[in-house]
Amino acid sequence: MAFELFSKKKKETNETVVRDEGKAHEMADVEHEYRGLAHAFEMYMEDPVAYRQSENERVQKTAEDGAFTVSDADDYMELYRADVRPSDLVALGERMAEMHGEEYDFAERVKKEPNLALRGVIAWFKLEQRFYQRLYNKAILGIDFGQDEDKSYVVTHLLRQLGAGDEHANIAEKIHQLLTQSETLQHMAEAELQRRKSGTPESVAA
Repeated sequence: MAFELFSKKKKETNETVVRDEGKAHEMADVEHEYRGLAHAFEMYMEDPVAYRQSENERVQKTAEDGAFTVSDADDYMELYRADVRPSDLVALGERMAEMHGEEYDFAERVKKEPNLALRGVIAWFKLEQRFYQRLYNKAILGIDFGQDEDKSYVVTHLLRQLGAGDEHANIAEKIHQLLTQSETLQHMAEAELQRRKSGTPESVAA
């Protein structure tokens, strides 16, 4: 991928790798979100009737408090029927965390690169995105959207991420992820150039 333009060859040494606590924390947050989803899905599978009753009570209580929420029991039913299991959601969370980790590494790397290198990688990202966009446009032409008529957005999105839905939709989802990440990395590089131009000091993570 384009962010590898900044990568250095790894030295074959026995040096201890210092773990980036900030990166580890953010990746753990991403995994935690999916693990929570997997845990709730597992609870549904253990007793669908009891889970649905509990969810209906929660939705009613939330409505009485003046807020809005919906039951996710129908989503879990659709995922189960599509042969998705909690372990699949955990694995997906790990994959999403890795992508976040790549973006974190890139954000740290751009701080050390000269302006010329940043301009070069921005130009590369723009070319990359044009390529991905063409592939995406071709992929969506073959999608059978009728398969998603009775599914919620959450279920449809998860199935595409897991590769469990329409073949063309799965390909489009993968391309869209690459396109989105490329755009994100481009914005990081552009933001760093703008920060240097304006003389703004580096922000401190909360």
